[in-house]
Amino acid sequence: MKTLFKSQDLWDLVENGYTEPDEEARLKENKKKDSKALFFIQQAVHETVFTKIAVANTATGAWEILQIAFQGSLAAIEESKDLETFTFDELIGSLQSHEARLNKSEEKTKDKAFHVKGEALPQK
Repeated sequence: MKTLFKSQDLWDLVENGYTEPDEEARLKENKKKDSKALFFIQQAVHETVFTKIAVANTATGAWEILQIAFQGSLAAIEESKDLETFTFDELIGSLQSHEARLNKSEEKTKDKAFHVKGEALPQK
């Protein structure tokens, strides 16, 4: 995602937010760039992750939520892999595996919530 933002000249805005300049035109342009970056973030994440960032009004806010939510798994990649030789495809595969484990864990939690321990549900 960082590369996408850099290619669109949006990374500084995502990382640092925007300051409200004196010129109204510049403010409008910054808000437009922020909306564009927020759109990219929203489009790039899975629907289960989207629910976490849906409350964010700025790209910086969404990015901070993602950093907090996934810092452990991305830090684990940095510590366990040689990033000089780690390919993009390997990174995507690793992140997809982690996401699948999170989804599976979430499904188990939901299933347990509806399971009645040792009792059958009454029949009508």
